[in-house]
Amino acid sequence: MPTSQRDKVLIVDDDPAVRSLLREQVLDAGRFEVFEAQDGPEGLTHIKANPPDLIVLDLVMPGLSGTDFLVALNAQGYSGPIIVATKRGNEAMAIDAFRLGATDYLTKPLREAEVLRAIEHGLSEVRLRRERRDLMDQLQQSNKQLERRVKELTTLSSIGKSVTTVFDLQQLFTQVLEAAIFMTEADHATLLLHDEQSNQLILRTGKNLTLVMQERLGEAISDDIA
Repeated sequence: MPTSQRDKVLIVDDDPAVRSLLREQVLDAGRFEVFEAQDGPEGLTHIKANPPDLIVLDLVMPGLSGTDFLVALNAQGYSGPIIVATKRGNEAMAIDAFRLGATDYLTKPLREAEVLRAIEHGLSEVRLRRERRDLMDQLQQSNKQLERRVKELTTLSSIGKSVTTVFDLQQLFTQVLEAAIFMTEADHATLLLHDEQSNQLILRTGKNLTLVMQERLGEAISDDIA
């Protein structure tokens, strides 16, 4: 994983002491980007605006419970790891949470090492998917560059053959201009030929020229580009 990319972790818990413990004692700011929500509705709003890589969710909260939160997450299509937390003795709630998409659970009071271990385990698959996605993007980009390079070489080869086989200068110029536009992805192209007698560059022809440039065909050109 690139060092510049931190994993995004959202803590949804109504207890500020728990949120503080996770933010300050467990989740190193250099490795994690931490977001907090004090209740379910705030957490759902945050997820919709900025989906996290992993969620740490308290199952017992006033208002929108953790179970209801999981149902809402399913409706939103969230697919990242979800670690639920509940007091010891409430394991039955954790089992229900697993049915709704939770991937791991912790018992309160939370222990720092256990929490970090669960978070790292949950993020391992996320990081693998991210690496695979980055590799696929790089591969696709390399393939595009290779395909373009092959087309460029094919175009250059075609021009080389034209120089020796095409006797119609206008046809040759057209092929050269079309190749120049293709290889540079330009909107238009001009062909300037050096006149030995006047030692000037003459606008011989062009491709996709503006009306102003079309009127200057056959004239000497002395602008900065020329």
